[in-house]
Amino acid sequence: MPLGAPIVCLDLHYTDAGATVAAVVFSSWTDAVAIKETTLTLPVAEGYEPGEFYKRELPCLLAAIQSLDEPPALILIDGYVWVGPSRPGLGARLYEALISRSRLYLPATRFVNLLQPTFHKT
Repeated sequence: MPLGAPIVCLDLHYTDAGATVAAVVFSSWTDAVAIKETTLTLPVAEGYEPGEFYKRELPCLLAAIQSLDEPPALILIDGYVWVGPSRPGLGARLYEALISRSRLYLPATRFVNLLQPTFHKT
C-alpha cells in the first residue's frame, strides 16, 4: 500500500575518519527496487558512550533525512525506541528531533505510541 510519501531505511557504518550513513528510499512496502539510494560521509562529533548511542548516530540520521527530496512517511532504523522506563533510545530521540522541525513529519500510528512507552516484565 503506497503511503503518499516515501519509506526510508537508514543505517550507518563507522571508520576512524567518520561515519557513512546510507539512505534507501522506497515508495511502498512491496517495492522490489529502491527509488533512491544515497550515502553521506560525515565526521563523527561524539565518540562511543555506552548507553548514549544516540549522541553519535542522531546527527548522521538527521543529515540523511534532511538530504532527501521529500520528507518520509516512515523511517526504519536499527535502534531501540526506548531502552528502559523513562530512558529514550535512538528512535524516541529521532522522533523528538523530527517533530521539532517544521520541514519534517513523522506520523504517529495506533500501533506505536512513542511518547508513552509500555514495558512488560518477563
